[in-house]
Amino acid sequence: SAHQSRPFAIEAESALRAAYDSIQYGFGSYAQLKGHNGQFLSCVYSKDGNYILTTSNDGTVRIWDVITGREINEERKSFGQSVTEGYFVSSEDDIIIRRYDGALFSWKLQSNMQPKEMKISGRSLLMNERNQYLAAYNDTNDRYEIWKRDGTALLRILPPRVYNMDFSPFRS
Repeated sequence: SAHQSRPFAIEAESALRAAYDSIQYGFGSYAQLKGHNGQFLSCVYSKDGNYILTTSNDGTVRIWDVITGREINEERKSFGQSVTEGYFVSSEDDIIIRRYDGALFSWKLQSNMQPKEMKISGRSLLMNERNQYLAAYNDTNDRYEIWKRDGTALLRILPPRVYNMDFSPFRS
């Protein structure tokens, strides 16, 4: 069953705690997600709500089963520096991550292929609801750029002084 609408909380200590199974006025049960050797930096649910992706300053990305709290990606790769953000693209197997230096990587976990560095870089990463486009804030030109999801085509550069943005869920 999907867990999308259930609340989620993280404790950024040595062990992460994911809250799920909402009670009417608060959180229900907790699963301890142990595994990162550094500070937790971000987390996101998969589209179906069954998995959680976490990133850390230990340079790893981990994917967890929401029900069992077990890590499902045994094939871990060190990215050499902090991984600050991650997104599920179409499944628990297809993700995009951003390192601290702004480099973006596309990674299909089950394919036995190494993560592929994309042409895009930026300090902020957004993806539209249908996973067709992504936006990254480019420090070089101090503007948001909107790209095709695979990073092969730059579609638009937003005007200067746009410091925050999001995709509308109603128009993609």
